Amino acid sequence: MSHHTRREFLKTGLATGAIAAGGRLALGAARQAATDWVTLGKSGVKVTRLAFGTGSFSGQVQRELGQDGFTRLVRYAYDQGIRFFETAESYGEMHKMLGVALKGVPRDSYRLMSKVTTRQGVDPKEKFDELRKLANTEYFDILRLGQQTRAAGRREFWKLSLRGLL
Repeated sequence: MSHHTRREFLKTGLATGAIAAGGRLALGAARQAATDWVTLGKSGVKVTRLAFGTGSFSGQVQRELGQDGFTRLVRYAYDQGIRFFETAESYGEMHKMLGVALKGVPRDSYRLMSKVTTRQGVDPKEKFDELRKLANTEYFDILRLGQQTRAAGRREFWKLSLRGLL
């Protein structure tokens, strides 16, 4: 398993997206593929080079497929080797749709990332639990926090993180 910086990871992801859109691009001397497992920075978390995002126009594109169409698309990506799925609280019902789409897929065979913003008066642990339940998962492999403006919320997040609750 090779280690990559965030910048290298993002550059490769963008290049892979360009290839998927029909173009060709040499990714270096060693043959690299979108389905290669790489270590995300210094985190130790291994993800496929290409992630399946669920937020095109805040999830509108995916929601318009309907649950059956979206499930077929997720399963197709999974069958092709994409094992890194991304969603966010701001994408509407995408946590739930992704949870349904991945139902029955062994949880240790893919990585799941969510993005969340907690607001004043919202208990971060309750928000994380809500999103986990919607996504039909016991945990997120990666949780990106946006606009954590309340110091107490940030402190609570780190306490949860250190206890292994995230």
